[in-house]
Amino acid sequence: MNIRRKCVAIFSLFLFGIVRADAEFFLPTPNPSPQPEISYLQPTCDEMSNGGFGMVRENGARYHGGIDIQPVHWADDGEPMDSVFSINDGIVVYVNDDEHLSNYGKYVVVVHDGLNLPVHTLYAHLSAVNGELHIGDRVDGGRLLGVLGRTANDCGIPQERAHLHFEIGLRLGNNENFQRWYDKRYGPDDSNYHGVWNGLNLVSFDPLPLLQNGFPLDIAQYVRGLPTAFVTRVHAHKVPEFLKRYPALQDGMVGEENLCGYDVEWTWNSVPKSWRPHFSKKFSPQSPVLIYWDSRQLSTAINYGSLVQNDQDEIYLGHRTQDVLEKILGKE
Repeated sequence: MNIRRKCVAIFSLFLFGIVRADAEFFLPTPNPSPQPEISYLQPTCDEMSNGGFGMVRENGARYHGGIDIQPVHWADDGEPMDSVFSINDGIVVYVNDDEHLSNYGKYVVVVHDGLNLPVHTLYAHLSAVNGELHIGDRVDGGRLLGVLGRTANDCGIPQERAHLHFEIGLRLGNNENFQRWYDKRYGPDDSNYHGVWNGLNLVSFDPLPLLQNGFPLDIAQYVRGLPTAFVTRVHAHKVPEFLKRYPALQDGMVGEENLCGYDVEWTWNSVPKSWRPHFSKKFSPQSPVLIYWDSRQLSTAINYGSLVQNDQDEIYLGHRTQDVLEKILGKE
């Protein structure tokens, strides 16, 4: 750790309670303790669970892909004034400074390319973005990204529920594949203002355990070790760009010669967390097929839309999984 980072960490620890002075990872706001959750997560309705990750909205019917962190400092007019920090060294890949263009409001995305799996973190509903921040900037962990707020296109967040929406996850498609999917879904006249950093092109996993327990040095192993809800077999005669971006999710170094497809392990919310290549055409269906599901996670996966169950109790891939595969694989 260099002297500058160590000073930043010690200063942050003294003022804001950020994890520990020698840590590579920082909490994203001055809120000092993810435990207990009741003083960390911001409820959006009447139940604290609404600020958490997963199927926590509308009585379990709607998904929330991050966590909402409560502010701890307010101005005299009641507006939050918490600083928002990058949790780790990385590169700024996207800045949206126009709150009207996204239900994230003003948001910043940082890719942590020094990790063995270059996950991104997303910081949303900011009242202001650090004016010195630009796409392509390299930032240290603990770098100021903006100020916690309540911006969100046309649906304003009440002052008393201002929060930082924080996500950690993976980007799915490249520009070509995602834009093709977007145009098919919404029509070419509907503008995609955010390119590949549109929230519809991102998948995430629960960041709260990582903030509570500390980030593992081997984040790739952590992601691959998330519980497997189901497995699909997909056809592919070339290595997807997704795996070139995230090679640690693939079993071994794989060339494209004789590649026929992959067996993909998924979380319940359609994170394609582990890819095992195969080279036999008889095991390579032209369309994705479901080859395994965990009955203990089935109801959650169905509720989310990763899987679907028909009237004969047969299980199929749901629209969420099909969308992810289309964004990743595109058209061969």
